[in-house]
Amino acid sequence: MARSLHAQQPGDAAACDDKNPDRAIAGCTAYIDAGSHTPTELTQAFSNRAYAFATKRDTARAIADYDRAIALDPENAIAFNNRGLTHAMRGETEEALRDYAEAIRLRPSYAQPFGNRGILWSRRGDHERAIRDLDQALHFDPEYVRALTNRGLSYFKLGNYARAIADWTTALGLDPDQPEVMYARGIARRRSGDGTGGDVDVAAATRLRPTVADEMAQLGVAP
Repeated sequence: MARSLHAQQPGDAAACDDKNPDRAIAGCTAYIDAGSHTPTELTQAFSNRAYAFATKRDTARAIADYDRAIALDPENAIAFNNRGLTHAMRGETEEALRDYAEAIRLRPSYAQPFGNRGILWSRRGDHERAIRDLDQALHFDPEYVRALTNRGLSYFKLGNYARAIADWTTALGLDPDQPEVMYARGIARRRSGDGTGGDVDVAAATRLRPTVADEMAQLGVAP
């Protein structure tokens, strides 16, 4: 979210920033309905409520609110990125790609839409294009863990296990609580000839999450 409403208004505005999505929806709705707000304040309220709806997987209402936020502020790169994420949740890939592209046009150094678009390319099997976008995301935010893990997956799918291992090692250094990444690194290590290191990673990941092998097999990461 771009900024907080809490600093501007008491009561409903504070609730509109609440991390609990139900309280945020109620607070934002009351704040919006109260009227007498600037376009900037309304843009943020609609964006906050959209985010809360998306958290609850109420994607239709989330997109409707992002539409309102963007109508009020057509240069709101964050709203375009987040609406793109919501389209992606609905499987609306082309709409998501358009929103990510617009977010990047509006803010060329914004890491998140590059990362999100890279993930979509990866899901479509276009790993070279995915890596280019994820490179950009990491250029602007070198500690962007989601971009690291997904770039590692694209490298893995291309058979570049050394780079996959490097990305996943960096990601685990930033956030060790990722058994799926540890497992994937173990499979990459095995494929690279490091059976001992691979076995250690796979065993540790399985202890942390017994279902990890089945989960990763669905992503094409399997012995």
